This record gives sequence, structure tokens and C-alpha cells, in this order.
Amino acid sequence: MSPYPSSMGLNGTWLPIVLGCAAALVLLVIVRGRSWGRKPWMQALSRLGLTALFTTLVLALVGALFNNEYAFYTSWGDLLGDSPEDTPRHYGAPTPAPALDQQAPSASATPTAPTTPQALPALPQPGQRLQKYEIPGPKNADGRPTASRKVYVQLPVGYDPHSATRHPVIVAMHGLPGSPESYSKLDHFYARLDKAVSDRRIAAPIVVVPQLNRTPDDDTECIDNPHGLQTETWLASTLPTWVKHTFAVAPGRGSWATWGYSRGGWCASMLTMKHPATFGAAVAYQGYFRPQFDGHPPFPPNSPQARSYDLIALEKANPVPVSLWLFASDADKVSYPSVKEFLTVVKRPTDVTARIAQGGGHRLSVWTRKIPRSFDWLAQVQPGFAPSSTFHPQGKSRLVDGSS
Repeated sequence: MSPYPSSMGLNGTWLPIVLGCAAALVLLVIVRGRSWGRKPWMQALSRLGLTALFTTLVLALVGALFNNEYAFYTSWGDLLGDSPEDTPRHYGAPTPAPALDQQAPSASATPTAPTTPQALPALPQPGQRLQKYEIPGPKNADGRPTASRKVYVQLPVGYDPHSATRHPVIVAMHGLPGSPESYSKLDHFYARLDKAVSDRRIAAPIVVVPQLNRTPDDDTECIDNPHGLQTETWLASTLPTWVKHTFAVAPGRGSWATWGYSRGGWCASMLTMKHPATFGAAVAYQGYFRPQFDGHPPFPPNSPQARSYDLIALEKANPVPVSLWLFASDADKVSYPSVKEFLTVVKRPTDVTARIAQGGGHRLSVWTRKIPRSFDWLAQVQPGFAPSSTFHPQGKSRLVDGSS
């Protein structure tokens, strides 16, 4: 229970009204030329203080209105840094992931055999863990090529393309706005992963972060647009094929997972549920289960295309053998409504672990401290991520350790 009275809630109409009235009152005092003190320097100081107070009130008003719209903070405790509590709950049935070389049936999957170590191309930034690429982007619906997209690849400590070791893969997707650089700034994401690897809690994965949009604010929702970019096909087929021909990775679905937050969380769940032959698991922080377009949707709400992206309906009619890790907060109006609805329809063979926090808005600080838990979970449900699946990073390394 929050220690802050409900009548003093952060969200709602009363706070903007109070801040607006206070700002108007201070502005009136400033306009009327009212100041305090007999000496000129005291009068100047009082006017300066009133101006600073007015500016602060206006900024607070804008912040309150913006927060009411997007629910970044949902209570005073949330704003002041209280950490929302969450308890894991299981839905569906725990289903052992298939063997590393086993493929689940999927009409859209085109499994690609890994290349031999000798055939792998040279790294563009030799000696660095973070490799930066530009590869052909998603095609248009009419088959025309589009501009190239950035793909950032974080290699594990000790990665050696010439060894027989094959690494699991995490395809990590950013939010909106966002870019592949987002994961380098995501509250020590790579450092937390390195710690999990060095503690032998998870096998050393290769993290692939694709550019999901043409511009930071372009909202593709990772779908195949019937009139535009085929982003889903690019992420589910083109990108994995490129990864398998470029890095020493394990090919089976038990070694491939998606990971994302907010819009990227939706993309992670969607790609895994629609392409279970390629991805065996998904980690989604504050994601959702129907696309939420920032603007005009590319298809009518009840069209076949719209129904194909309704993951709740998909799970209800045809549950798939994948594992999902979900995190949401019950005060987050962006992700929680669809997550709550999805959890009511989960059934075998889908395996879901959900953590629902009590309070907390739609922002990174609500969940970033939970990141290590998802690595531990991934190692439990995907055999390719089990600590014994790849070498220990303390071994001989051809790459420097400090680059990220």
C-alpha cells in the first residue's frame, strides 16, 4: 500500500489545476511590478526569485500534463524512487525446449545451416567486442529494396570465430524512440550480462541489436506493412540468416531468443510467437500483445492483417511451444491491459513467467534492476543458454575485454 494519500495522487486533474493557478498568481504579481524590500538590490532579488518561481511552476505544469498523458510516474512514491514489488507467477505449462538442432513446425521458417569457421567474414572492428554493421534493410511490399539498416553486435569475452564453439543469440530490440545505440546506454545491460556469464549463470551469448525504424521516431511496430516495409520478414528471416553466415552461432531455436522493452517488448513477443521455428523464447519488459501504432494504422482494425498480429487471439486459438518472460506494472496503461488479458488465455504448450509490479509507470527505471533475473530464466528454459553450452569467458581471448 502506498504511504501517500490517494487524494494527493500524482495523476489526475487536480495537480495541473493547482500548478496552473499558482503560476498565474505569480505571473500576476510579476506583471503588476510588485517587489519586496526598500533597497534596489532587494527589489531586484525579489523579482528574480518570482521569475524563477514562475518558471519552476510552468515546468512542473508541463511535466504534470505530460505525465498524465504517458503515465511515466503513477504515484508520489513512484516519483520519489520507491521500488515496486513484484512476484513471479507461472502460466501455461513448463515445456522443455527442443533439442538444439530441433525445429518446430512453421510455414515462415527457412532454417539456415551455420557456416564453417573458415568461411566466416572478418570483423569490421577487429579486437573490439562491439561490432557495427550496415546491412540491406527490409524490402517494400512490392519487393523494392530500401535503405540499409544499422545492426550492432556485442560479442562475448573470448569470442573466437575460428574455434568450434557456437554461441547462443539474443536479438535485442529497442523502444520508440530508439536506436541500436540504446542498449549501450541501458543501465549497464552489457555489464550485467557479462556478470551473469562470469558467474556461470548463463552461456556467453552474442547480442544482435537491429535498427527497427528508418528514423528514431518511425513506428514500424516490427510488422509486414501491406503497403510498405516488410519489417517482420526482415527480422525473422533476413537478419537470422545474416547472423548465421557472419558469426559462430548455434542454429537451433533452443539457442535463439528475442529480448525487448516497450515497443521492442511487443516485437520480441510477436517474433517469437509467430516464428517458433527460429526463436524459442522471448523476454519482454513492459511490452504488449497487439500493435500500438503511433499514428494511422496500416490496415483496418478487423482485417486479416490486423487479426494476424493479435497475439491474444493467436494464443487462444493456436498456442505455440515457446517460453515467454513478461514484466509489467499494474499502473502502466501502455502495457498492462494487454498483458493482463494475454495471461488469461495462456495455455499449453506455451510457457509464461510473468512478474507484475505493484505500481510504477511506463519507464526504464521501473524494471532495469530486474534485468539479471531474465538472464537466469533464459538459461533455465533454453538449452543453448545453459552455462555449460559454451566456453567460460575466462579462457583464452582474441578480443579485448573493455570495449562495449
